[in-house]
Amino acid sequence: MGPERAAGDTQEREGHTPVLKERARNYFLHQDYNCAESILLAASDEYDLGVTADSLKLLSGFGGGMGAKRLCGALAGCVAALGMMTVETKAHTTPGFGPLCGALTDRFIDTLGSDQCADLTPHYRKEGVRCVLAVEEAAVLLDTFLREQGIVKGEVPHGGAV
Repeated sequence: MGPERAAGDTQEREGHTPVLKERARNYFLHQDYNCAESILLAASDEYDLGVTADSLKLLSGFGGGMGAKRLCGALAGCVAALGMMTVETKAHTTPGFGPLCGALTDRFIDTLGSDQCADLTPHYRKEGVRCVLAVEEAAVLLDTFLREQGIVKGEVPHGGAV
């Protein structure tokens, strides 16, 4: 795994809004990025990943479930951030990376109810704000997961120390 990284406060349940959630919300609502791009840009800001405008283009096709209401772009953004933070040179040669992606995907499904845009849209898409609620949930989920896994330092939202 990659080096541990320090990150901002995520004590949402104690009345503080996680920084990653706010950043993702801002990119999605106010800068008009898609769900995948918003998650990766927020993670890049929060964890100093160095995502460039050119590398962000790699996620451009994942918004709206790849344009076909398939895999949720917010999940794609989460997995992309996880890869940036943990893959040493190649995914298949990074010990534990596959199971880590699987665990993140399972957490996403358990939390949001599905990994498919078609299933999530009826519950999360709202007029005027698109799927910002799913983007926010994904951002909180990602930050919590990264802390629980020891990939970033700090407390997880439920208050337990990593």
